[in-house]
Amino acid sequence: MIAHDGTNPDGQWQVTKAYKNFGQRRILQLRVWKSKNLLFSLSDEGVNAHHLPAFKLACQANRTRGANRFAFDETRAMLCVAAKRRLILLHYNGNEFVELKELGLPDRVMAMGWCGDNVCLGFQREYATVHANTGALSELFSSGKAGTPVITQLASGELLLAKDNIGIFIGTDGKPSRKVGLTWSDAPLAAVYSHPYVIALLPNHIEVRSAQHISQQGLAQVLPVKGMDVVGQNPSSSGDVFVASSSSDLGIRRLAPFPFADQASALAERGEFGAALELAALIPSTQAKARRTLNDTLHIQYGHHLFASKEYDEAMAHFGMCSRYKLTDVAEPKGKEYKKAVSVLLPYLLSHRTRLASVEQDYDDEEEAAESTSTEEERRHDTTAELSGLTAEQHAQLAEAVDTAILKAMLEMDDTGALLRFVQRPNQVSLADGETALRAVGRYSELVALYQSRGRYEAALDLLRSLALAPGELSVAPQGASAELAGLTGVWAAVKCLVSVGSKHVDLIKAHARWIVRADPEAGLEMFTEMRPALPPETVLPILTNEVPTLCAPYLEAALEMGLASPAKFHNELALIYLRMAKERRDSDGGASTSGMEEGRDEGKASNGQPQKTHLPARQDPLQRLKDLIVKSQHIDAKRILLVVPSEDQRFLEVRALLLEHLGRHQEALEIYVHQMKDPRLAEAYCDRMYEAAAKQKGQQSGAQMAAWSGLASQPNYDMYLALIQVYLERQDNVPDSARKGRAPDSSNWEAVARLLSRKHDRIDSLHALDLLPGEVPLKAALPFLEGALRAGGEKRRNSAVVKSLRRSENLQLREEDEKDVLEELQLARRRASAITDFHGATGIPQVYSSGSVEVGDCTHHYIIMQRLGSNLDALIRQDVISKSNFAKVHLDIKPGNFCMHHKSRDPAEGVYIIDFGGARRATWAEDTDDEYVYFGTADYSGSIAMLQQMMPGPSDDIESLCYSFLHMWNNELPWKVTEKFEMEEDGWTVEDIVKMLELRKEKWKELCHEKVIPLFLQQLHQYAMSLKTYEMPDYRHIRRIINSAQFTPLQQPAHARTKRRASEPAAVGPRDYKRLYTAVEAHWLQPEE
Repeated sequence: MIAHDGTNPDGQWQVTKAYKNFGQRRILQLRVWKSKNLLFSLSDEGVNAHHLPAFKLACQANRTRGANRFAFDETRAMLCVAAKRRLILLHYNGNEFVELKELGLPDRVMAMGWCGDNVCLGFQREYATVHANTGALSELFSSGKAGTPVITQLASGELLLAKDNIGIFIGTDGKPSRKVGLTWSDAPLAAVYSHPYVIALLPNHIEVRSAQHISQQGLAQVLPVKGMDVVGQNPSSSGDVFVASSSSDLGIRRLAPFPFADQASALAERGEFGAALELAALIPSTQAKARRTLNDTLHIQYGHHLFASKEYDEAMAHFGMCSRYKLTDVAEPKGKEYKKAVSVLLPYLLSHRTRLASVEQDYDDEEEAAESTSTEEERRHDTTAELSGLTAEQHAQLAEAVDTAILKAMLEMDDTGALLRFVQRPNQVSLADGETALRAVGRYSELVALYQSRGRYEAALDLLRSLALAPGELSVAPQGASAELAGLTGVWAAVKCLVSVGSKHVDLIKAHARWIVRADPEAGLEMFTEMRPALPPETVLPILTNEVPTLCAPYLEAALEMGLASPAKFHNELALIYLRMAKERRDSDGGASTSGMEEGRDEGKASNGQPQKTHLPARQDPLQRLKDLIVKSQHIDAKRILLVVPSEDQRFLEVRALLLEHLGRHQEALEIYVHQMKDPRLAEAYCDRMYEAAAKQKGQQSGAQMAAWSGLASQPNYDMYLALIQVYLERQDNVPDSARKGRAPDSSNWEAVARLLSRKHDRIDSLHALDLLPGEVPLKAALPFLEGALRAGGEKRRNSAVVKSLRRSENLQLREEDEKDVLEELQLARRRASAITDFHGATGIPQVYSSGSVEVGDCTHHYIIMQRLGSNLDALIRQDVISKSNFAKVHLDIKPGNFCMHHKSRDPAEGVYIIDFGGARRATWAEDTDDEYVYFGTADYSGSIAMLQQMMPGPSDDIESLCYSFLHMWNNELPWKVTEKFEMEEDGWTVEDIVKMLELRKEKWKELCHEKVIPLFLQQLHQYAMSLKTYEMPDYRHIRRIINSAQFTPLQQPAHARTKRRASEPAAVGPRDYKRLYTAVEAHWLQPEE
């Protein structure tokens, strides 16, 4: 055993200890199992295992004497030994070797190695594989002319087989794994793998080649050492390789690898950057900082090399992998190459921008990993750590530089809208540099967005004004999206900008609202109504009044509709605006100088003199809008507006009348309609409006019922028609009132009065109207009114008579229904008393002492005094029974709750009593019968025929109910609750619901039979009951035989039923109880006499 001083690379090896009794024969092969501290040795005596570091013998592999080669697989602890023409497979179990199998070979093995589940064998002339599990031998290829097989184990699990001067890679499946092999200058004598190199011993020298970059044949190192044919690897991680000669005394030589960092730097100098980066990745994690620095250097050098070669994509990829954010200057390409380079640079800048944004988050909870097995993870961590170490000022400067570079790079690309979206979002672009770059190429839309993102709204609006009104005055013609902002598009862009600003910048809005409303009134209107928070109308109206007065009314209308203005405050203002517009229209003789916009003027002129559309739709006449507002609004100050309404102008007479209506001066309003406007239609509509408003206020309805003179006609508003009559009859010839006495009224209005009296006779008090008519009125003129009044009175009397008759008929009908209900209750009571009397004295029937009814107040109470009984079967978890009585009765409500035990006993054999005969009736033994039957039993137990009510029920219904009652006793509960899924109507179950109930019960019965939950005797009894016809006599002897044959055990019960009683408790009812119960009941229900 020799040792070496690791602190001195050039130090000599010295013998530290010798083990003379280690072996008696020459050692042929050694192998260290480092994880188990075992040393395997091969000599003529066989394979031995020794414990390290004491070199104490652990065990010996049997039957391996004379072996010449072995191979060990650490993952499966399997040893493969070649002895002459035999191959022995053994397993090491921790104490000894256990032989698994022995295989015969065609030749002597000269080299071997594990490859997955296969063992690769090298014979003198060929290579072959043997499957460790099946023992199948497969030939691979010849070993070449040299005749010396060489098998080298690689770290990836592959094997490298030498064929002359070619190395072929074999995968774990025993097949070639790479298309290209490793090439040496001569056939190797031996080879070993030291990651990532393969060291091959050639006759005249030693060659070192990379196992990864096998295509780069120039990547090789030649060591001028001759005569070496034995090679071994240091089991430590140092990568040292030992070589020796088996035929000459050349000694043992150690090949120590250079540090990976030095190798990578040397490769980089030769331009082999890819290989250099791979070697840099092999630097141990203990030298993480040095590895990171070397990686950055190699990536930068490789990126520069690729950039100079015009491979921009790959170059930027390597720049992006660099953890340092400061890069050296790169010569800019020219011409088309510049645009290509910028297109590659842009994704890198965006990626770097994302990393900058990520460092703004909180990294206090992050833990820095001491080691990292992934170079990419280390790079990302290092980049983030370096960026997060920047001060706030440095971070802002870097972010500004990156975003400005992104903007300039996007300017070089085709316009796809990406730059506009970039500047619209939060960014750190230098405003000065960005403004200069964007103005230089006419990208004004992006410049506006940049201004807005920085809060420079004044500059953005000034630029939009220039684009909309005077684009030709700009130094550079608008390009891209900016070219579309000329005219109204720019105006609407300015509106959008102002809306986003909100009402916080009132001065800014005032300054720019004027040119906007002049250029496009509709855009101005949109601006004021869509702004949130909205500007108060007190601020907006002065602007509109000075610039575009015709927009005042549309704005106030929209503000009132959207709730931005108070009706109480601005209805009067809107009314005055309407009035002013109507006056202007009158003064202009219908001209369009000021009201053209209100009439939907299609053409206007902007401040630059160019014709533009106003986009305002045609609106209603302002005078009509004023009238509508006065009629609908409750906030109009009629007195204030009446002062400014022209009194001489015929067009404003109706406005004055509506205002007088608000003031309650109805007489004056009616005089305007009748005498000045000469429009009886408006006067009558005025009276109708007053009448209906009063009727609505009193909760009345229009029509004939509103002519209840005692109530309605006494109200002031309902005298409006009488006031109109008075106005009609007055003369309007400027004659003094004293001179009118004794003169006949103006007969020209008599026809209008007559028509009014005829049409509104249901709303006018006839007597009062007659008092108003002067004596000179001809009877013929008043005849239509009198006829209408008489017809109305007659119609009223007829309607009253009809109502009285209907109420009397309704009262009689209700009395008949009450009597019918009482009669039905009496019949039901008699039927129950009769059923009890029929069974009086029979065995098993409770003794009845008295029954009848008693009157208590307005109610009739029915009573039965009968024998005291005990608990019913339902309460005792018992079951029901059925039979026939000697009176040929069917019970029709068989269920556990209708059978009681004797009050001193719970034994069914000692006392079973049947109760509740309210539904019992005589059985029908004929197929056709005229008897009526109404079902009111318990749906969960009732027979199918009784429920469907299609024919009279019979004994089969009681027998079917008996089956369900027995099932209740057996299962401790009924397995179905069909009534819970349906809701009963007032008059009982509907036929559709009953059919669904029967279907559900039928499906559940079949399911329980299939699961063998229902005992066999119950299945037979149910089958017999369903086979009977409703009028058919049952065979009670057959029924008794079925019940007597009952054989069942509690194991037949379903799980949910068995859990309802404890294991120590017996079943509530057993087989004997069924028989006793039926025997007792059969004694009470004898077969009827024929």
